[in-house]
Amino acid sequence: FAAMAGLMITQVGLMHRKLESALREQQTRMDVMTRTNARLEEEVAARTTVEAELRRQSALLENILGSLPQGISVFDDQLKLLVWNEGMVDVLELPREIMARGVSFEDLLRVPARRGDYGPGDPEQQVQERRALAMQFKPHSFERTRPGGRTHLVVGKPFHVDGRIAGFITTYTDITQRKQTELEIQRSN
Repeated sequence: FAAMAGLMITQVGLMHRKLESALREQQTRMDVMTRTNARLEEEVAARTTVEAELRRQSALLENILGSLPQGISVFDDQLKLLVWNEGMVDVLELPREIMARGVSFEDLLRVPARRGDYGPGDPEQQVQERRALAMQFKPHSFERTRPGGRTHLVVGKPFHVDGRIAGFITTYTDITQRKQTELEIQRSN
């Protein structure tokens, strides 16, 4: 009986050590999970803060663009519209229904080309010529007087991301009043 009791005590001792070892392993895993969870919570909090700041910055930029007295557009390096404001739509007299993120430069140019804003000639050829110029991504500045008499100043500059051309930003300013004043001054002299 004593031998059996000794064997049982030995087995209970082994089981006890195994349980203690398993409990230590479980505690170690729990500690790792707790630290991982704390890091994840910190990352989520940081990401939430960054997202809130991005929303604030985005709202700020939208309000800035909306309050500019001139039009502005941003096209990517494939000549797809990324950003614009109502001033662009107003100065260029573009239909609002055509305005959408990703609309092509060519689709927007077709509106004034078909209206005759670029003068006589084939509208599609005029669009392709202007697209070819835009693909050069060179700074440009010019005035255009439209058939209805409105004149606007167009100023465009390429922008870069990580040292590469990423597209161009263009402003459109209605200078009709200024041009009329200049003409009146010339007539009076």
